[in-house]
Amino acid sequence: MNNDNNMENVIYNGLIFLDKKCKNKKEIFNLIANKAKEVDLINDIEEFIDSLEQREKIMPTNVGHLIGIPHGKSKAVNKPFVAFMRLNNEIDWIEQDSEKVKLVFMIGVPEDNASKLHLKIISELSKKLIDEDFKDMLLQESDKDVIYKNLNSIKIKEEK
Repeated sequence: MNNDNNMENVIYNGLIFLDKKCKNKKEIFNLIANKAKEVDLINDIEEFIDSLEQREKIMPTNVGHLIGIPHGKSKAVNKPFVAFMRLNNEIDWIEQDSEKVKLVFMIGVPEDNASKLHLKIISELSKKLIDEDFKDMLLQESDKDVIYKNLNSIKIKEEK
């Protein structure tokens, strides 16, 4: 049986950051992880950041077109979540790389999440980000609520 869920189960208005000034992904990871801990989505900042960094070592999560999708599977995550950050400047995701990043979607899922939720979120998000109008909205929209509403419109298929 298939259930369609919106991203609203995993995206939080409080985890949408617009025009942040961060020099590198370490600053991004710290800023989002601290906020996620504040709203009780994670229980250990360092452990969660470590899961993000371990994933980056396997393969960097910059996907081109100014987009980075870091994700961590960790027992430090209490509840699955997606955070969105638009930087006020493009940054190097990895050193000496021509691929810059300006839009960051951070995904956190509990380690025991057997449904591979993070892969479904990445898949649906990636499909939506191919849409130039959607990407332009993320790059230009100044109203956080509009971005939140648009992100919530993304469907995630869950097999039960």
